[in-house]
Amino acid sequence: MKRKLEKKQVLVGKKIKMKSIELFPDDICYEILKYLNFQQVLLNACKISKQFYRISTTRYEFTIKSEETADDWFKYKSIWTKFVKYCEKHHCPYLKNVRTLIIIDVLLVLDDDEWEIVCAMKELRELRLEIFIKTLENKQIQMLAKHLTKLEKIILGGNVSDENVQQFQLFPNLTSLKIPQGHITNLKNIAKLEKLTELDIGECCDIVLDDGLSPLALMKNLTSLSLSKIVFAPEEYKPITQLPRLVSLDVSSSDNTVESIKILTSSLKQLTIFNISNNFLIGDEAARLIGESLKQLTFLNISNTNLQPQGVKYICELTELRHLEMGENQIFDQEVVFICKSKFSSKLTNLDLKNTRISKECLKSLSTLDNLQYLNLMFTEIDKSNITFPFKKLRFLTLKENNLDGDELEELTNFNQQ
Repeated sequence: MKRKLEKKQVLVGKKIKMKSIELFPDDICYEILKYLNFQQVLLNACKISKQFYRISTTRYEFTIKSEETADDWFKYKSIWTKFVKYCEKHHCPYLKNVRTLIIIDVLLVLDDDEWEIVCAMKELRELRLEIFIKTLENKQIQMLAKHLTKLEKIILGGNVSDENVQQFQLFPNLTSLKIPQGHITNLKNIAKLEKLTELDIGECCDIVLDDGLSPLALMKNLTSLSLSKIVFAPEEYKPITQLPRLVSLDVSSSDNTVESIKILTSSLKQLTIFNISNNFLIGDEAARLIGESLKQLTFLNISNTNLQPQGVKYICELTELRHLEMGENQIFDQEVVFICKSKFSSKLTNLDLKNTRISKECLKSLSTLDNLQYLNLMFTEIDKSNITFPFKKLRFLTLKENNLDGDELEELTNFNQQ
């Protein structure tokens, strides 16, 4: 259809010929491509339109993902094989301008030829490989560093070792490194990556064996740090309180105490993003420390922290919050109403209240949040009796695991009635 629409008749001498035109703006074509998987883009769209080809080679993100079921795995292997064969046949001309590559499959093992295909993406800025890596070899990292000189962001899931980390110094433009679940015992090599602004070492539990977080104090350019699922004593957090540019911190699921939160909030007053979810022992006192010290927060995840009504009042003292997750706590109707009347309510765009009992009064208050775009109401005991105030301004509403049938869902989520 696109090819037919983009033809027009022109007079050349005495003959009428068909000439190609680009009827659709690049932005529209890009949105169309985003709805296709990489196989459809590679094997179909790029063959029917030069515009599709140009956009996909400069703006399209390769996302290759399979689920864990056997059927999906065999289907995926077929897609990956076609991708590799295409690259081999055409000597990878299509790949030279790809900027983002995401491969997610815990069963996939890349051989040397397939690593070379990745290296052919000379313009690559982001590489995410969540694949099976029994042992990540230094030669593989060195190969990537040699060819992908413009790479800025690396996400590697799996067996990344201390020795591997040393090789990341070979990437001249690397600013973001995420190696969750890596086998890292010492942060000295990571601290040598002076250009890093983002670091995720969540679930790297072996760090506690050596110098802890002390080496990170040297990383003065860090703006974002994830330490989720790593247990530290309160005093061990002190090195990261010396990071002047740190604005995003994730210490979720780390068995933190109130003393840990006190050390962090008293020094890192510049934080705008703070995730302390799944730390069940911190409760209202952590909320008080946050409300008093972190006045610039725009994102707060305080889910599953034993937060109670008094803690909600402390959170309501914040003024800049846009994103709030506070589900799975000991809060009820009145606390949700407090949130809807808080100092930040007019700015709130994302709200997660999963596993919180929601009444008619709550729904009425929530429907008044004019800028709210995303609302999670999973496990909130909503049923037909309290559907009164439809959410007409939301873009995303999650209602799983509630007592609603199809007609009731339609009534509550009819966004187009206004």
